[in-house]
Amino acid sequence: MFRQLLVKFMQEKAKLLKEKAEIPEEMYFSHKDEKAIMSWREEEARKIFQIIAKHIEEEVKHLGTLTCPFCIRYYCKSEGRLTCEVCEYGWHHKPCSEANSDYKLILKTLFIKEKSIKAEDYEEILKKTIYPPQLKIGDIVLIDLDKTLGLNLQEMEVLEIKLASPTALTCICQSLKDNSLWKVDFKSDQELEAWIPKLIDRLD
Repeated sequence: MFRQLLVKFMQEKAKLLKEKAEIPEEMYFSHKDEKAIMSWREEEARKIFQIIAKHIEEEVKHLGTLTCPFCIRYYCKSEGRLTCEVCEYGWHHKPCSEANSDYKLILKTLFIKEKSIKAEDYEEILKKTIYPPQLKIGDIVLIDLDKTLGLNLQEMEVLEIKLASPTALTCICQSLKDNSLWKVDFKSDQELEAWIPKLIDRLD
């Protein structure tokens, strides 16, 4: 689940770069990059995703190491540096520190076109990453129990769906972690084309 979330997060960033500065999506995130992330351990992916979510909650700006799964994975605390020589992203796009790397070319393009990724952009990217565009019984959804932009995500299966209004759903969901039942209200977000959780109550 979290490996797929990291892939979706990077894909949404790539789409935004294309929208803002006509940067080819493959230039930022390729199929080889996706394959690399999908080879990581799930628990490792979960920790990386939570770190990224925390940085976004702290209103990180710009395209950099704080929201890059590869940079977070290959940061060596003991040496206080990024171990780019073993990073798959560096193999695919050239090490980001090199002047002719895809990363440096992307930054140059953003600078020339006077574009940037802002804190609010990252929030929208994270929402698009977490929330499904459609909702149906049997779906596995990620519910942010603490409403902290992904810091306390829990997988839940949708058991019941009731239409509260044309733009609101009331659902009964069951946690895959402990089988607890939750009432989750979803509100339609036309801009994101997704059902966004608005209210979460545990059912005793």
